[in-house]
Amino acid sequence: MKRVISYSIFAVSMLFLASCGKKTANTVPEPDTETSTAVDAAWATFVVSDVETQCSFMAENLLLKHFYTEVPGSAAGSQGTMTATRDISSKALNMAFNKTHCIDGRLRDGTIFMNYGGYPGFVNPRYQTDSEYGHSYGFNGFGTFSEYRVDGWKIELADPANPLRLINTVANPAFNPSLTPLTWSVQAKVKMTDSTFSKIIIWEGSLVKTCLNSTSKTTFSATSNHKTDGPVIWDSAMVSYSGMITGQIIDSIRTTSPHTATIRNFSMKIDEANPIIRDFKCFPNPVAGVVLTATNVVTRAQAFHPFKKGIASFTVSNTSGEDLYPRQIYFGNEGSPELGDSPCDNTGEILIKGVTYKVTFKQ
Repeated sequence: MKRVISYSIFAVSMLFLASCGKKTANTVPEPDTETSTAVDAAWATFVVSDVETQCSFMAENLLLKHFYTEVPGSAAGSQGTMTATRDISSKALNMAFNKTHCIDGRLRDGTIFMNYGGYPGFVNPRYQTDSEYGHSYGFNGFGTFSEYRVDGWKIELADPANPLRLINTVANPAFNPSLTPLTWSVQAKVKMTDSTFSKIIIWEGSLVKTCLNSTSKTTFSATSNHKTDGPVIWDSAMVSYSGMITGQIIDSIRTTSPHTATIRNFSMKIDEANPIIRDFKCFPNPVAGVVLTATNVVTRAQAFHPFKKGIASFTVSNTSGEDLYPRQIYFGNEGSPELGDSPCDNTGEILIKGVTYKVTFKQ
């Protein structure tokens, strides 16, 4: 009996030692290197900023003094032209393109409309008789599109009943611009479809736009009558955006019939402490080509103005609807402060799980 018990204890001891000797191999976390959705969402945000900027030029009655005009000498007849009109009687503005090669390097077609006298279903209680310009207290512009395209991407309202809205949010009609910056609310839900119908981006957001340099105005009287004020000189201004954005990136695969589509939901939060900034005096491509004149050949600057700096918190789901690890999008050198001031080069960084990935944003 003693011998049987001894053998049992020995067997149990050996099993215990054997189990203690086994070690589970360390599993290396799978890297998360997916940055394309952040780049797509950043580009869609830039497109909305660009449309809003076009509306802002029109709202200041600066119909031809901007970088959305055609490259000199590029038009042939009516094709390649940019035209803009302002109808005071109906409070209607529009900027129209006809396969236009614009100074900022983009190819545009179609028309952007903006009405500042009202829109069906919307009430503007702050509108006054002198709310004629974008800098005016109570200005409220409503933007729509007609076959508008940028580099082949069709830009349209996701819901035709809800226009893009550009709302002056200065609280006091007699504000002092040296003390109170000009601010606007930019609200939109836009659908963007690429030329091959292989990708669709739905962008919905509410942004606060702030003019950061008061010197962008020629004159401004701190009174309630803003019809006599000089316009905001947008091509020498610097603006910031903060707010919240949500949307979808839809990749449609058309190689088979019926085709399948993958959908990724995303959200972007831009805090006031680190807003996204566009500097319209900033040129990443100082020389983009030449222009033939009657007497000589001169170099031409491409007036493309990317987001210069700022940080956005970004979340995105995978194709199964599961949220991926949160990201941060740096539009300048915020992720690498040792590099100094952010350049105007349309590059940035995306931070995922402590790893920074260099990216070039879409242009």
